[in-house]
Amino acid sequence: MNAKFWYDEGKGFVDKQILEGCVSEENGTWYVDLQFEPYFHPQSLLWMPFADAYTIKIKEITGAKIIGHNAHLTENEQYTFVLGDLFFYLQPIENAEGIKIVCEATALSVPEQRELLRADRASYDALKAELESLQRDNERLKMDLESVTNSTIWRKTEVLRNWKDRKKVEPVVVEEQESIIRKYDENTPVCDLIYDSVDSVKIVKDILTIEGWVLCINHAIKDAVLLLEDEYGIRRTYDLELKGRRDVSKTLNIAFTGDCGFVFCAEYKSYSSQRVFLKVLIGEEWYEVDTRCTIPPCKDVDGGAFFVTQYCEGEPPLDYLSFCEKNLADAQNESEKYDGWSADVIVPVYNGMEYLPKLFGGIEKTTVDYRLIIVDDCSPDPEVRAYLEEYASLHENVTLLRNETNMGFVKSVNRALQEAKSHVVLVNTDVELPANWLERMLAPIYANPQIASVTPFTNSGTIFSFPDFAKDNVLFANLDVDEIDATFAKVKPRHIETPTGVGFCMAMSRKALDAVGLLDDITFEKGYGEENDWCQRAIKAGFHNVYAENLFVYHNHGGSFDSETKKRLLRENGAKLQKKHPQYQVDVESFLRRDPNQDIRSFVKFELLYKNVAPMLLVFNHDLGGGATSYLDEKVSLELAQEKMVGVVYYNAVSDRYRFHLMYGDYSVQITIKDREALVDILKRRHYEQIWINELATYRDLQVWLEDIAELRKANASCLRMLVHDYFAVCPSLNLVDPECKYCGIPQEKSICENCLMNSEYIYNEECKDIDVWRSEWGKFLEQCDEVVVFSEDCEKRIREIYPRIPNILLIPHTVTPLPVVQKKKSTNTVNIGILGAISGQKGLWLIRKILAYLEEHDIGMHIFIIGIVAEEISSPMLTIHGSYTKDEIPALTAQYDIDAFFISSVWPETFSYTTSEVMSMEMPLAVFDMGAPAERVKDYEKGMLIESVDIEIPVLVKKLYDFAKEGADICRQ
Repeated sequence: MNAKFWYDEGKGFVDKQILEGCVSEENGTWYVDLQFEPYFHPQSLLWMPFADAYTIKIKEITGAKIIGHNAHLTENEQYTFVLGDLFFYLQPIENAEGIKIVCEATALSVPEQRELLRADRASYDALKAELESLQRDNERLKMDLESVTNSTIWRKTEVLRNWKDRKKVEPVVVEEQESIIRKYDENTPVCDLIYDSVDSVKIVKDILTIEGWVLCINHAIKDAVLLLEDEYGIRRTYDLELKGRRDVSKTLNIAFTGDCGFVFCAEYKSYSSQRVFLKVLIGEEWYEVDTRCTIPPCKDVDGGAFFVTQYCEGEPPLDYLSFCEKNLADAQNESEKYDGWSADVIVPVYNGMEYLPKLFGGIEKTTVDYRLIIVDDCSPDPEVRAYLEEYASLHENVTLLRNETNMGFVKSVNRALQEAKSHVVLVNTDVELPANWLERMLAPIYANPQIASVTPFTNSGTIFSFPDFAKDNVLFANLDVDEIDATFAKVKPRHIETPTGVGFCMAMSRKALDAVGLLDDITFEKGYGEENDWCQRAIKAGFHNVYAENLFVYHNHGGSFDSETKKRLLRENGAKLQKKHPQYQVDVESFLRRDPNQDIRSFVKFELLYKNVAPMLLVFNHDLGGGATSYLDEKVSLELAQEKMVGVVYYNAVSDRYRFHLMYGDYSVQITIKDREALVDILKRRHYEQIWINELATYRDLQVWLEDIAELRKANASCLRMLVHDYFAVCPSLNLVDPECKYCGIPQEKSICENCLMNSEYIYNEECKDIDVWRSEWGKFLEQCDEVVVFSEDCEKRIREIYPRIPNILLIPHTVTPLPVVQKKKSTNTVNIGILGAISGQKGLWLIRKILAYLEEHDIGMHIFIIGIVAEEISSPMLTIHGSYTKDEIPALTAQYDIDAFFISSVWPETFSYTTSEVMSMEMPLAVFDMGAPAERVKDYEKGMLIESVDIEIPVLVKKLYDFAKEGADICRQ
């Protein structure tokens, strides 16, 4: 039984649109199970369970209902198919997560089929006629629907309809918007002037994408953030970058300043539904906006798990293995001939001698029968004229046309189009072509007669640009066109529909040319905009413009005009184009937001970068952020500045997904992989100058990873460096804290460690069942490392206590850029203690709670300021939490909050402390516990104080902090 389902999303069934279900058989009963992706809701499905004639008894169907079939006889859910073309039409039930079918099936012999046909031939004929009629009606309905949805008014009002749907009010026509806007005046509160819409929310394979817009009438939005709020009221904030949405301004006819569109993209899993809010900064005040949008919880998340890893610029990483499985073409048959294929290649020429040899040499690299029509637009350069005459005389398939006067690009192309007899490919003189280029340009046209134009990827071609979308790029990583094209050629083309082609290298079908006509050389006489106009006219005539995703062409942008003339023509002709086709710009911006071929660009970028011969650093890191990742970011920047490539492997335990971030120069691309072995296979592809272990906390299969990394060092790398940011190699608690979140002292008694491994919430790797085995495996690995880097003498001492045989420990203290010295006068009446950084349990959050409880009972005039974020909810009248900050803001915040002394509240022996160095560089008083790297730094600091133990009684600790800070406050008052 076949478990493939063709699906229709509103434009009919397409060969490529197939869902694969699971099928099993037990005692003559068949079970079919098809699961949908989240937020995937097809309108209908086509199921063809057998290729031959069968009688099928449907015993149970859930998630859908049967709305059509071609059965000869139907009785009691029994369908008898006497023809081989056996199919069911299914309509999924709203919000169904999948479809389950239970059925019995019996094959029909040829005599049985004949008997059934004889018994009820009239019924059969009637059913067949009815089916044909339904099919015709369906086609008519599709055509009617298509004519409506392609109409200008329908597409023009899309933003408004989406917005009104989100607001759950009756839809209004566009003209009514003006009366809505007129009711506002200068006295209207700003909060009543804010409009917003979440256009779409999608979760596909743990990647969350939220697209929408927010604006304020007659006001500029300076900044915007997105808030996610769970079922318990816990909120999390994420940055947003507002971008242009011309379709919004045109549709709503609202006067506002600045950009309004946003795309939020992140790796996401949540135990709870999440309500979506926006906060916008207008003037000096933040306003909150309820989008009335809710993201459902993820079904495969245990407990209270939640994470969001936001991707910059709305570009998610590539699901590499899935992409390769679905989107790489089979090896081409070298013997394949393109018999019967032909094209007229049109090249308008005006000077540009430096481009011509490469251009014509590239055109020749094809097996397709073509005629080359060259139009010399009265080039004043005699070398060009002579070269063209000689080239035409040497090639029988070349027609050389000469303009007696300079006619311009558009008229020159039209002259050649009138000569053309077959499909046409326009090629600019400043183009370089790879091998088999014409085959790939023509393939979509020969596959579909309704395709009007085909445009390939290029370095500089707006919506066809690579590597950066809609930008002018140089050739990627200094590679040549053939090297880049070789990777594009591996991709299975989708022929994504586009609002326009781009004329630097654009195929035009003969059928479309006959229907649409020539380029408009009156409106666009000098060039720029003429191909966009032609493509828009083709769309209105029922044709399509598509991508050739498996082809890359180099566009050198030699140009026929100087930059100022080009800018003027773009501006003037852009206005003309908009007047002829009012929906054009909106369609282009919609395409830019969808960016349907982003994954192809990511794949090609990764493949090209990864095989680059530049020296490469490979790093393994967790996905938790923090000081270790900040250190890595700084070191990566230094490596990139030395023209090296850097690849960082991140692991997120909640999603059980690896993310590989590849960087070189200004290039950056990320892929994700679920399978560890597949990732290791990829990592074995090349050589590495160095491998760094920055953090392995949270990695699963850790013992296997240690073995794999050691093997990578032997076979693929020159150096293996272990960076000791914490004590994960000593204990999976990372910070050496016990179940009460206090420093354990690295006990000698194994039973204490066993109890901690069983009961502590601070264990980062639950695979560790025996601390001796853990340290044995880590000891073997550390001995194989070329360098084990520690950042403080205290850390080196503790590591050597556990691993005395490691011969290669290097002490390399962090270098921290100093902050300006803070000069301040006392401005408040309270004694103010500053706590700097992200505060969690290991950073002393539980201790701060106790201090605050004491201060609330004994108001001694002391206030605590946390400059940073806090891991858990905490509030007190004696506490102010600033939230996120940048390093450069610390001195100003120190003065703003009138801080008298800082307190490093960390309850474990830190391997290094950025915050300690930052406070000391400002020459501010600083108190720390007498352990770890902070104490090592502060013991010789004249404004420092060492507190003997974390177990100090709270009243004594508060008094020490108060007296210490008051002394600093008194000095400031002098």
